[in-house]
Amino acid sequence: MLRYGFGPVDRVILEAVYIGDQPYLKFLALQLGHFGAPSAVMLLVVGAAVYLLMNHDYWRAPIPLVATLLAHAACLGQQMLVGRPRPHDLVGLPPLSAPSFLPTRVVDPLVAYLLVALLLTNGGRKSRLLVAGAVLVGGSNGIVRVILGHHWPSDAVAGWAFGAAVALTAYYLSKLLPRNRAASDVLYRRAQTGE
Repeated sequence: MLRYGFGPVDRVILEAVYIGDQPYLKFLALQLGHFGAPSAVMLLVVGAAVYLLMNHDYWRAPIPLVATLLAHAACLGQQMLVGRPRPHDLVGLPPLSAPSFLPTRVVDPLVAYLLVALLLTNGGRKSRLLVAGAVLVGGSNGIVRVILGHHWPSDAVAGWAFGAAVALTAYYLSKLLPRNRAASDVLYRRAQTGE
């Protein structure tokens, strides 16, 4: 199943949503896809790291970058291992040679946007809107990749599941780390109290 996805079902869904050579829809899809571009994802995770550092949350600062890079590496490994071919024989689709499963352009944005939203809001009740927006923006790239014909629908679903699992795991592991305490702050407090 990893090699061939859902076969005929994937093909039927892809042909139903594929936009082909419709220039306006293709332009809009490409613009929306920029939110999932590697440069946008890296800008987001580095910006989040800087924000967390500025708020003295030194332990959590590298988590978005590390989690996104690990998820990306896992996707590349799966692509080499599984080797699922990309969609083909669609009118106007350029030839795509890289394997299709797991799609880095679906996983990376979901991991980055969801994890950053959770870390910056600390997962509180008031953060639901921001987390929903992060899932919407991060997950939209899966839809974009399918309607452009770059990935099978089952690739996008697997990418969403894997990305969400990585983001949630990283977030819950981050809760085990000390909060807002740099090593220098701890040493200073100990020196002041004489411990």
